[in-house]
Amino acid sequence: MPLPDAPPYSLVVVKPEESVSTGWAYGQLDAIPDRASHRATGRLEQALRAEDRERLLAFQCNDFELPVFTHFPRIAWLHDELMMAGALAAHLCGSGAAVYGIASDATTAQRIAERLQGRYPYVSTARSLTRAESDPLEGNSL
Repeated sequence: MPLPDAPPYSLVVVKPEESVSTGWAYGQLDAIPDRASHRATGRLEQALRAEDRERLLAFQCNDFELPVFTHFPRIAWLHDELMMAGALAAHLCGSGAAVYGIASDATTAQRIAERLQGRYPYVSTARSLTRAESDPLEGNSL
């Protein structure tokens, strides 16, 4: 049975000056025997099916965070800045170096972005998409 769409989220995406080599990140990830996502994936699916927004936020994880945040403390600090600025959750985008924060609404996302603007090369707000919005075969335009 397909998973339902996640609830809509307002996002702040921030890219610091640092860059993370994807090859390096995967090498570091392969060296971690017990990764968080192995434990959280089932819980995240249950929260999604139950439409439990609070647990959806709590169970999000990115295995790349441990090696990237350890090796790149400024990226870890960016994560902390997003949380201190009001994000409900924050995580590394893929293998890095960008970090996203989830805001309670679009106004809060804009306020968080304004606090970080000028301190990082790229700061932008966005919103999550439904499956239909992100499927080019559906014919929906954004």
